Amino acid sequence: MKQTKLLIDNGSLKTIFPNSNRVDAIISLAFGISREKSSQLVYDGFVKLNQKILIKPFQSIATCDIISVLHKGRIKIIENNSTTRSGRIVMKIKIYR
Repeated sequence: MKQTKLLIDNGSLKTIFPNSNRVDAIISLAFGISREKSSQLVYDGFVKLNQKILIKPFQSIATCDIISVLHKGRIKIIENNSTTRSGRIVMKIKIYR
């Protein structure tokens, strides 16, 4: 008899309002750190986008991208297609720690 594993989704859903689609802005809002600190994490090689190490913090992201930050967690972009009246991006993300 085959046993199937149940995948448990332990991520927490969060809505953020970044100024841009840049990786450093998303990391900053998701983990509550400064944008300068999140940029430094990218320059130090601690950030991956879809399993590839990033070297520049101004990489744009799209829906279904996964951002991995060493010692912080992972961020999955769930929805990234609407804006507020003031022009800010409305982004739904799931954070895995």
